Amino acid sequence: MKSINFKGKVGFVTGAASGIGRATAIAFAHEGASVVVADISEQGSHETTKIIKEAGGRALAVKCDVSQEEDVKNSFERPSKPSDVLTSPSTMQV
Repeated sequence: MKSINFKGKVGFVTGAASGIGRATAIAFAHEGASVVVADISEQGSHETTKIIKEAGGRALAVKCDVSQEEDVKNSFERPSKPSDVLTSPSTMQV
């Protein structure tokens, strides 16, 4: 599989505290992106951020409940640079 270079880009990943979201955040970081690690679980977001930073990447943990519009808006205001890539592997039950 061909690798995509995300160096200098910002990836915003929801559901990044565990599972597919965590794997996606780590993959973006591995390809050079700075990653906004967004999840309702602050502990999980910080764990993902720690994994990325320990591997030499850049990450910022933000608490974000994707079912709450205000949380989503606030999450996008946290990074100093706008996101280049958004992925939302998080799910919610209705």
